[in-house]
Amino acid sequence: MKHLVNYQNKLKLVLCTICSVHSFTITQVTANISLPSNYIQAIELAGDSRFAEAMLTLKRHIVDDSTFVPAYLRLAEFYRYERRLNEGIIYFQNAVKEFPENPNFYLGFALMAKWSNDWNRTFDNCKVSLSKGATYPKVLDLLVESALHLNQTKQLRSIFRKLKRNKNQRFLSDLGYVIWHYRANKFKKAKLTLSKYLKENRGDWYGYYLLGKLSLQMKNYDSALSSFDMAIQLIGQSDPHEKLPILHDFGLYYQEIGKVDSAEFYFNKANMLAQKLGAKAQQIKIYQACSNIWKKEEFYRKIADSSCAAIKIAQELEEYSALSNLYFNLAFAYGIMGDRDRAQSYYLLTIQEAKKIQNAELISQAYIELGRQYMKLELWEKALEYFNSSKRVAKEASVDKSEHLALLNIGDIYKFQMDIEHAKQSYEAVLRYARRTKQYTLTERCLIKLANLYLEPNSHLNKAQYYLSLADAFARQTFQIQLTANHRWMQGLISLFEQNYVDAETLFLVAIQLGKESYSYVPILAGYAGLIKTYLAVDRPDMA
Repeated sequence: MKHLVNYQNKLKLVLCTICSVHSFTITQVTANISLPSNYIQAIELAGDSRFAEAMLTLKRHIVDDSTFVPAYLRLAEFYRYERRLNEGIIYFQNAVKEFPENPNFYLGFALMAKWSNDWNRTFDNCKVSLSKGATYPKVLDLLVESALHLNQTKQLRSIFRKLKRNKNQRFLSDLGYVIWHYRANKFKKAKLTLSKYLKENRGDWYGYYLLGKLSLQMKNYDSALSSFDMAIQLIGQSDPHEKLPILHDFGLYYQEIGKVDSAEFYFNKANMLAQKLGAKAQQIKIYQACSNIWKKEEFYRKIADSSCAAIKIAQELEEYSALSNLYFNLAFAYGIMGDRDRAQSYYLLTIQEAKKIQNAELISQAYIELGRQYMKLELWEKALEYFNSSKRVAKEASVDKSEHLALLNIGDIYKFQMDIEHAKQSYEAVLRYARRTKQYTLTERCLIKLANLYLEPNSHLNKAQYYLSLADAFARQTFQIQLTANHRWMQGLISLFEQNYVDAETLFLVAIQLGKESYSYVPILAGYAGLIKTYLAVDRPDMA
């Protein structure tokens, strides 16, 4: 608060002559904009992690020019990076009291409130900022985000109607609806409104950026690429912070179309810019995006490296939400690489951090992964303990997906323990859920697991055949004929156990052929293994 007191008198003199404060608008950002020297100096200081000095520089700039919105955004961010959220809240709280007509202080206040998980104060300050004439899109984004958190979407319509009646803020009404529909996953509706908006605001980089994000979600890749290109061109030499999300989403675009090298290029480019600007929160997002690439590509060492780099930053910022997910990714990577001790340690850290933010789904997932680690060690009771913990947490939080995934693993434990009846009960419970929610992959998986329960010599082979017939019928009904490749080799195994060697040979050959047609290696390998057993059973070692 002492920084505000030090320059408050000077700020009064500057602002008292201003009848109404007009905020920095998106239509004012052009390729030829000249950034204020104090702002440039501040972000250079931030790039060297000298955030305290950067904050003082920004405050000096605000004294000279109260209309440059990025200065307020960076000031709020630097309070966060310095882990001085409470001090930042007091600063902006006093600023809005002293200068109630300046919309930008309310925006800074809203950001501080968001990072303190005070969504009511975030929403209220965004409303006031707009009522004071704000036109910067960040206000809309925060307004919609907080309204969705608070289930206050009815108020959004009222606010957007008021904006529509103000000629200086009219364009914000359509933009607000676009952001709302996007966050609500109503992409077609959002794109329709955005197309109308861009006809009247062709120079708005943010509109094109949103169009790129929408197009990416709708798998319209040509539109996504051209929209991101247009957004970058329109930004030009303006605030470099605005380029970070676009570079990040360029990476997502190339990841989505399978061009991993290009995705990595853009993520690295975004990361270098974020380091230069001292944009630590954006760095975490970039590292997380890189981890997703490496997970798909099965580069587990790189997942660990990206996660460790992001964890260091998240610990500095006390970003518990990011930390919990990063610990989970790191544990996953170590688990795959065979370092069970570190995997278990980081899954436990995941649970610890996820509890702080009450993320029941992540807690449940971490318990499942811990259970799987103990399954690999054949420590069934310990594994069962973790799976039951996962099921309990998910059930209490009504996270159906995690609850039934835990139950599926519990069924596997019972199967290994030869407790067929309890395994059957677990699998059938998950099957009912999969059918109810129309999850085709999970339905098939359950039917195969049920068939496998009885796929043993001298077992109830008729029950195995029953579940396989259900699986066949399901594959036909859902037009997933490729699934029948697995069914054929399993039916071949039944025929082999029944000593029906002619049918066994035929079924294994069909499984191999269907596997080749569907590019599935499991039925091919299982088919050949079945043929070997069949030929050995009929005393044809040459064929085997």
